[in-house]
Amino acid sequence: MKLLDQPSTRAPTAAEVAALVLNAAQLVVRLARAEVRRQHPGNLSLTQLRALDYLSADPDASLSAVADYVGLTLPSTSVLIDGLAGRGLVGDRRRLRLRLTAAGNAGLRTVLVAARAAVADRLKDLAPRDRALITRAMARISAAAAPTGHAARSNRSHGR
Repeated sequence: MKLLDQPSTRAPTAAEVAALVLNAAQLVVRLARAEVRRQHPGNLSLTQLRALDYLSADPDASLSAVADYVGLTLPSTSVLIDGLAGRGLVGDRRRLRLRLTAAGNAGLRTVLVAARAAVADRLKDLAPRDRALITRAMARISAAAAPTGHAARSNRSHGR
């Protein structure tokens, strides 16, 4: 980890930091996706997991709030939620407010634990000071990247 080991003579630009953050995010998502598929082949997509995660944090959310969070259009989110409801993971889709079922909560927890374990395995050899640095950086990135009106999701339950 060159950036952690060697101090730079100049501060990186916002564009350089953005490039590093996006690259790291893509790698972590790829790792999480692979673990989700390994643990639950043919089960839930990352978009479905994000919707479940959002509903876990914000019970009784509206369809438009879920759409905003997962980055889909309202019609696409409606199809997504209908599919999750059909699998018994989200309550009755016809209601104005959406809520996870007990099965949805249990499935989400199982997948998140597996994905986190896969990422933790890749980070296990980091020095404690590097883990502390990454923790502070991720908190700042989460706060800066969170949509207006949305709380950062890094400090919620599910074993986080």
